[in-house]
Amino acid sequence: MATAKAERMTRILSIGAIVISLISLGLSSRIYFLSHRPYLGISDIKEFYENGGSSPIRRIRWAITIKNTGSLPATGRVVKRKVAVHYGKETFDVPLIQVQDASLFIMPGGQGILYGDVPENNHVPLSFILAGKADITDSIRISYEPSKAAWWRSTYFYEAKLQYLGGTGPRYFSFSVVDAD
Repeated sequence: MATAKAERMTRILSIGAIVISLISLGLSSRIYFLSHRPYLGISDIKEFYENGGSSPIRRIRWAITIKNTGSLPATGRVVKRKVAVHYGKETFDVPLIQVQDASLFIMPGGQGILYGDVPENNHVPLSFILAGKADITDSIRISYEPSKAAWWRSTYFYEAKLQYLGGTGPRYFSFSVVDAD
């Protein structure tokens, strides 16, 4: 009787040790995959103004720098990109020079650049945007995964909404929303 009880206890302990080992393996692999993957994000935004000599500004351009701070190269694409000018209750979409489905390949520590611009137009004068009476929003969603060198395939995303702040002081883009996994 005592040996049957001891055998049952040994089996329970053995099964418990196997379960704990499997849980530890799962946690270790999760930590490994979180630390060995690409991480994309916006690291810098630069604005440029184009004018014709002494004439007023005719175009607002910007360059968005996407940086990979992870340990693996990232292969991705821009799956959503919408630039709009808002004036009062009106919204005007701005056609992009760079196609929405732009492909990205960024090495660890490397960068990719996305461009945007708003020319002088018939809807909202640039002087309104520069004065802060109208604003520009640039919504971006990037879907990416580790390069083909990785043996697992997980898809990640980075999403940001940028807003151009005009006015009497410095003019610049600021983040209004950022989401990532």
